[in-house]
Parts: sequence; C-alpha cells; structure tokens
Amino acid sequence: TVLEIMAGSMRSVRRAGDDTEVALFAQSVIDLVGTEIPVEEGAYSGTGMDRFQWQLEIYLYEVGDEDLRTQELADMSGIELYKVNLYIDWETGRRQRSLHFNTIRSVLANR
Repeated sequence: TVLEIMAGSMRSVRRAGDDTEVALFAQSVIDLVGTEIPVEEGAYSGTGMDRFQWQLEIYLYEVGDEDLRTQELADMSGIELYKVNLYIDWETGRRQRSLHFNTIRSVLANR
C-alpha cells in the first residue's frame, strides 16, 4: 500500500512538473505573436524544447452577444481584435498529452 501511494505521488509530481513546463513554453510561444509572428489571420506550427509540438491559429475575433461591449470599445479605440489559439502536444512516458491555450491580441485597425 505504501509503495502504491509513493508511486502515485511520484506520478503527480511529474505531471505537475510537465504542466508547469508546458505552461511556460506556451507563454513563450504566445509572446512571439506581435513580434516574430504577425498579428494577422493565419496558422503556424513548430517544435520546442525537444519534445513539444505546437500549432498556433490566429483569426479575427468574432463577438458574441455577451461581448458586444468589447466590440464597441474596440471600434471606438480603432483597434482590431484577434483570437489566438495554441495547441501543444507532447509525450510523457508512454502517454500522449495535449493542452490548449487561448488569448486575444489587439492591433490598430489602420496599421
């Protein structure tokens, strides 16, 4: 019983470490949007840290009924909103894992 508890704890620690590492990697990829990756509609992909495969999608943000105020503010400010979706896949042991991150980026409408 003690060995099972220890093994479960070790798996939890490893998974938490993986989740932290992938979150930091995701932040570094998202930080490229607006610098090395232009804020315009498109798709990009790559690899990183010798184990992560990533796919990034950028598209014009579509406003729903609950976001009308967001769109009004964007229109008044003269900005365009883009949705950024990032998918990261990697292997851990014999398991395939993936996580999805998303954010919104803004640019001047008349750039």
